[in-house]
Amino acid sequence: MRRSVVLAVLIPTFVIFFSLSALISDGQAHLVTYEEFVYAWGEGHIQPVTEWNNGFESHYPGMSGQLRVSNLVVMEEIPRCPGEAGLVMAWGDSVDNGQEIIAAWQYYPGPLKAGFSPGGTYQTQDFLPVDLGGMCVHVCVFPPCEINTISVGMKDLNGNIKSWDWSVGQFGVLPCDTQNCLTFGLDGGEDRADATSFYEDSGFDIHAVALLIFDENGEWVDSVEVDPGGFNQHVWNYWKNIRVEQPTAMQKVTWGRIKAVFR
Repeated sequence: MRRSVVLAVLIPTFVIFFSLSALISDGQAHLVTYEEFVYAWGEGHIQPVTEWNNGFESHYPGMSGQLRVSNLVVMEEIPRCPGEAGLVMAWGDSVDNGQEIIAAWQYYPGPLKAGFSPGGTYQTQDFLPVDLGGMCVHVCVFPPCEINTISVGMKDLNGNIKSWDWSVGQFGVLPCDTQNCLTFGLDGGEDRADATSFYEDSGFDIHAVALLIFDENGEWVDSVEVDPGGFNQHVWNYWKNIRVEQPTAMQKVTWGRIKAVFR
């Protein structure tokens, strides 16, 4: 049976029996199973992005007015990715028909500071930063063909941004309507990620990362299939198998190479 958890402010009334260390250990994040995604939401680590930043401006210049706050839902699977748990992000409204619109979600990899209760809506300063120096990120994403670009980035404790962007579609770096997996080193620049574009604020501190950012730019088309999360929105994406970890020798050899898993 397919299960989903809508990411509302309400705290789930059930308990999932494994510790936070299963998700975060010395700056290593692990969002792979349905239970891990649900736990991360319940602890407040997953949040929609509500504010424009320098990375967005670099990837989508002059489009700050097209930022939308996303709806999020954890899914055990979706029809396009059977048996693969992940996060559906959907955004926009019918008034956006024919327009490119942008949305993002963020993940806090560090623990909450003392005195905060899990499950709320937090600010960056409410979490302890983590050291991601020498780490790599592995992430899989399923972009429908209405998506034009996706981006993966980081924000440090001082608000500085580092971000990679990939074009999507027939002439893009990533094929659409296909699950794509990327693995690349977080210390490097665009060369390690085969990115379409890359941005880094001066003074960005890889040793004090406050959050990870995942964003997309897509076009609302009224005639296309709505999101599988049940929000009745025509721009959506599916993120899954997100890991921040020490790189293996094999991962270093294959950094930046895109793996299209299935359609």
